[in-house]
Amino acid sequence: MTLTTTTIRYVTIAIACSWTAAAGAQTISQDYARYAGMLNNERTRTAEIDRTDQARLNNSSGSSSGSSSGSSSGGNSSGGSSAGESIGMLSGTLGSMMDRHNASVANRQARDNAARAAMADREQASRKASDDFIEAYERAHPQIQRNLEAASHGDLLALRAAGLQYLEGRGVAKDPQKGLSLLNDAAKRDDRPAQFVLARLYSDGEAGITGPDPVQGHRWNLALAEFGDVDHMALACAGFIHGKGTPVDLAAGEKWCTAAMNKGNATAANNLGVLYTGGEPGIKADLVKVRAFLEKAVALHSDQGRENLENLYAGLLGGEPDYKAALGLYQEGAARNDSTDECNLAILYVTGTAVTKDIPKGIELLKKAIQDGSVRASSQLGSMYFHGAGVPEDKALGLKLWRQAAVQGSPEALFRLGIRTMNGDDGMQQDQIEGERLLHLAADNGDPDAPHVLGQIYLHGYGVDKDPAAARKWFQMGLDRGDTECADELKKMG
Repeated sequence: MTLTTTTIRYVTIAIACSWTAAAGAQTISQDYARYAGMLNNERTRTAEIDRTDQARLNNSSGSSSGSSSGSSSGGNSSGGSSAGESIGMLSGTLGSMMDRHNASVANRQARDNAARAAMADREQASRKASDDFIEAYERAHPQIQRNLEAASHGDLLALRAAGLQYLEGRGVAKDPQKGLSLLNDAAKRDDRPAQFVLARLYSDGEAGITGPDPVQGHRWNLALAEFGDVDHMALACAGFIHGKGTPVDLAAGEKWCTAAMNKGNATAANNLGVLYTGGEPGIKADLVKVRAFLEKAVALHSDQGRENLENLYAGLLGGEPDYKAALGLYQEGAARNDSTDECNLAILYVTGTAVTKDIPKGIELLKKAIQDGSVRASSQLGSMYFHGAGVPEDKALGLKLWRQAAVQGSPEALFRLGIRTMNGDDGMQQDQIEGERLLHLAADNGDPDAPHVLGQIYLHGYGVDKDPAAARKWFQMGLDRGDTECADELKKMG
């Protein structure tokens, strides 16, 4: 059986990749996994290089002096040796080159190990010196003891000072719990610096002192907000809206976000805009307020607010699109080589939305967006070539661009290639197992149509055994993403 365009609600959007039709999607899921693995390996390799370089830097003074004396003592013989080595490498066998490479790696590893050992010795010596200093300092400066004594009797400055001393181990043995207790005593008496320290420590946690404590973090964020600190107003707002460390209280959240926004806090303005999209229980969507707050966030230079406002203008947060308003944002972003805005602006020119239609300019912007890293632009341009929309039809180029986008995780490209691989359409070799795998990847990456198609596949047995339970799972995923047709399928299944 094949999937018809009616059954699977065939959707075309736009962006591209390159490959021949026959080469199509046969190994796209493998390429996708390989691409993800390459990214992970590159991160691991870079981290290892950073660690190695740091070890060498820590031992650079000894190494550089030794190498300098060695190079100056060789005179002309050093130059001759270097030339002979170069000739040997050019004329030698691959095996001898590898031997030299392995020897070099071994020598470098030995130097790295020596550097690590030297660093460990220095750290141990530093810890001992620090312990000796603290012990001697306590004996030589009884003022510390008097400070702790004053703290025990409630002296506010002494409380804070003693708390920090115990947290950091300055002049006394490090005791985080005692330090936190003293700081809490000071904070309860409205010592602002102590409240700042506790708000940070409890909100984020710090190794060796305390883990995150949302309740205490919110407590001190709120205390500082009431004192008038604008950043902690925004933090208190977020706590109330998301119920982090406190029960959800949307009225209190709006109060503190408004106060912070009025003092120029961009994060608070963005949070208020998001609040009125209606995503939080108890808050009705109010797109007029959403627009006003997000425009304020953009005026205050909020990148997140800008992204949300673009989504609002595009109709993705509800309501009708306003591409005339979006045009200015897209143009500003494109001028900064922002690949997302370049792609959005390109689509306006291709479709003639809010601007005079100019397909060549749109294609030029799409190509620029691809160069700047836009996966969506690859998928869009691919669709144009595949369907001959505004350009001469070139299905091979369209498939190539889709494949390129799919390997980089484009849900739309994965979906389109998955359907064609399932059916063997457009010159691609039919492979229902590979097609199903690509549709799984599309769904996992957020494609809105893939769950419905996968539900149909398992419900009717397209290339697989019928599996009503699996079909129900995919239809439920589609419903969770707002697909009303998936809701209809679930009702039919009972």
